[in-house]
Amino acid sequence: MIDLQTRIRIVLLMAEFKCPTQVVRTLKTEGVTNVPSIQAVLNLYNKFCSTGTVLDLPRSGRPKISTEESTDQIEQILEEEPRSTLTQISAATGVSRSTIQRRIKSELGLKPYKIQILQELCDDDYDMRVELAQTLIPMLQDPALQNLIFFSDEANFHLSGRVHKQNCRIWGYEKPTQFETEPLHSPKLTAWCMVSSNCVIGPYFFEDQTVTGKNYLNMLENYLHPILVKKRIVRRIIFQQDGAPAHYDLDVRSWLNKKFPGKWIGRRGPIEWAPRSPDLTPLDFFLWGYVKQRVYSTPVPNMSELKSRITESIQLIEPDILQSVFQNLEKRLHLVIENNGKHIEHLLK
Repeated sequence: MIDLQTRIRIVLLMAEFKCPTQVVRTLKTEGVTNVPSIQAVLNLYNKFCSTGTVLDLPRSGRPKISTEESTDQIEQILEEEPRSTLTQISAATGVSRSTIQRRIKSELGLKPYKIQILQELCDDDYDMRVELAQTLIPMLQDPALQNLIFFSDEANFHLSGRVHKQNCRIWGYEKPTQFETEPLHSPKLTAWCMVSSNCVIGPYFFEDQTVTGKNYLNMLENYLHPILVKKRIVRRIIFQQDGAPAHYDLDVRSWLNKKFPGKWIGRRGPIEWAPRSPDLTPLDFFLWGYVKQRVYSTPVPNMSELKSRITESIQLIEPDILQSVFQNLEKRLHLVIENNGKHIEHLLK
């Protein structure tokens, strides 16, 4: 920063010598501290010639505001529109993006959350979800039934897994040349499981890629039923399935009515399952995510290894984990009732 007295002296010397180099030399000879550069001398003189003053003119643009005021502006913007980006807030406040990000975290204590994508509910679904919750809660609290309510479902496992690019970063000074390849149609298999509050039955792997009423019924008859007979619980369990087309097959429903008379939950079952409610089945809100996280921790080389990893991951689930999952299920059901059947994921902590 050049003080006012030095600025005046520079203008007078430039008027005399017409040479910024000579002006700098003269200032050094006179013992001036913080002698400006030759370019700074020239800039100052040119500004004097064009404006008639050595003082800095008022700057154009947004007036400066205090840190407290700008933080209040940021908070107000986010209260009115929580989806505002750092760029939008910066344009509105004149504060840099990095400063805004720091203040949001350290001063306002806000955290960035990703929007959850949930299945859309229809008008009739709300009442059905409440009715289902009111039916299931007493069952889950009944000591005689606690370990006999089984939820079932299928999930697809691709050999290639799925690379989540949002969580994949490569830091460097240049754009990297590395890349990941993934087949357009990765081989996959479909696994089925059934889970209660103290055990998991499965996995069963469908050899066909598409689950149909025929191969689903074959699984029930030749895989599930013998296991239940061996465990001596075939007439005691309450069996749940969702409303997938294969589950709604007429022969499947006839078989369920025969083996679990009045004691199965599903589409058009004795206990009606609420459609579009994956948030109420432990396999969707826990099991499949848990298994896939373990299965795809490293690349899977072949289908045989994929089956082995799925099986091993499921076998390693301890009963205490399942008990916690079913406690979470009961909590979800209470929230469904309190929230009149609407989505509850945002209410969970």
